[in-house]
Amino acid sequence: PCLVWSITLEQNKMRLEYANSRVFSYFGLTAEDINHILEDPSHYEGGMKEITKAYATMIHNISQGKSFAHEVRLPRHDGVFRLHLIHATPVTDAYGKTMVSGTCVDIEEERRRFEERVEKEQIEASEKRYKMLAEAIPQIVWTSDSNGTVSYFNQRLMDYTGLKEKDKKQSWLDLIADHIHPDDLKLLQPRENENL
Repeated sequence: PCLVWSITLEQNKMRLEYANSRVFSYFGLTAEDINHILEDPSHYEGGMKEITKAYATMIHNISQGKSFAHEVRLPRHDGVFRLHLIHATPVTDAYGKTMVSGTCVDIEEERRRFEERVEKEQIEASEKRYKMLAEAIPQIVWTSDSNGTVSYFNQRLMDYTGLKEKDKKQSWLDLIADHIHPDDLKLLQPRENENL
C-alpha cells in the first residue's frame, strides 16, 4: 500500500493539498493535524528525530528544485514504526508556487528479507572459508551441536577412520566408538556428557 500526497511549498512552509485515504488511516491523523505538523514538526510526539531530519533534507532539496528520495521509519497510528521509502518531486508553476507530489512506500518486509538474505550469504561464505581451512590443515576436525550430534568432519577424519559423509548426524561418541579402545571410551563418555 502506497501513501500518496501533494503539498504546496511557499517560503519554506508546507501545506497539505491532497492525501489518499491510506495517509490518514496509516497515521491516524486528520488533514488539519498533518498541516499543523508540517508547520512545525516538533509538535508531533512520535519519535520524530529521524522524521524531522528527513523533513529538513526534503525542504532543502525541494527549495532547490531537486527531487527527494529517503528511507525513514514512519510511526503508524498504533505507535509501531515501519520503514518507508519516500519519493517527492517538485513542480513550480509560472507564478512561483511549488507543488510537491510524493509517495511513501512501506519497505519494512522487503528490507527484512534483504537483510536475512545478506546474513545467510555471509554465514554461508564464513562456513565455506571455515571448511576450506578445516580441509587444508593436517589435523582431524569436527563440529557437533549442543546435543553432541556431529554436523561436520573433515576429510582427514574420514581417511583415518574410514567414516563416510553419510555417517554424520549421529552423536560424536557413537561415531567414533568403533575406533577407540574400550578402556579409553569408558573415560571419554563422562567427559563428553559434561562438555555438552
